[in-house]
Amino acid sequence: FRETLRLEPNYAPAHQNLAFVLQDLEKWDDAEAALHRAIELRPGDAIAHANLANLFHVLGKNVECETALREALRLAPDDWLVNDNVQNVVRLHGWAVRMEPEIRQALDSAPSDARLHRRLGDLLYQQRKLADAEKAYREAVRLQPGDALAQANLAGVLIDLNQVAAAKDTCREAIRLQPELAWGHFCLAAALRREQKFADAETSLREAVRLEPYVYVFNTALSYFLREQGKTEVRRLVPLRTRRGIYTAAHYRDGKWFSTFRFVGVTDWFPFNSSAAGP
Repeated sequence: FRETLRLEPNYAPAHQNLAFVLQDLEKWDDAEAALHRAIELRPGDAIAHANLANLFHVLGKNVECETALREALRLAPDDWLVNDNVQNVVRLHGWAVRMEPEIRQALDSAPSDARLHRRLGDLLYQQRKLADAEKAYREAVRLQPGDALAQANLAGVLIDLNQVAAAKDTCREAIRLQPELAWGHFCLAAALRREQKFADAETSLREAVRLEPYVYVFNTALSYFLREQGKTEVRRLVPLRTRRGIYTAAHYRDGKWFSTFRFVGVTDWFPFNSSAAGP
């Protein structure tokens, strides 16, 4: 990456990728400098802001972490991977309780803002207020029927509420709206597995992996699923890495590495029995 930057010093993705490696080498100051340079070169890149937030989290800089996460979400409010990373950090810090009144206050001023309703649903889901989360997601979908991420998140809540048939329909609508939304295919796989439609579940899981081949949870879910089905296919899993005792997962998209957190494992949205899930 340094050689790339010697040849192309203003190539922002190389600065991000260099920062990713520097974190693995625990060169924290250099990593932060590389990310700031990437953002300076391309301030609208949500993944750069998300990566900076992740670095701040590892370093225990919680205020800076939250600021960077908010900026990533502002820049890419409909990107499921950015949203997923935000929700994982919110969960770790227990910020959902504090953020819920903020979103509700914003909704008082903008009751027709579908994204705010979707974010409210995310925070309510974090608190396991499933009925309230369903209501918020349904309002987001009513206001913006084309929001595929809201549809997929609604499906996830419906799975938790054991409304599997409705969850399948909602997943399929999300996929119709955005066929490349890997999260929609993943949630559909979870619903199909609940119905013991294992062949169809495998097809949906494989599609999620095909669309986002470096997402740790998708790959791990497929591996566990195949083992559960007695299949011996050998899969190379995307590794978790530990940074200052915090587990992160590596993703790759559009030429850039993206580090996200996994605190709760595969079973959140793809509930395996304990013997199949492993640690």
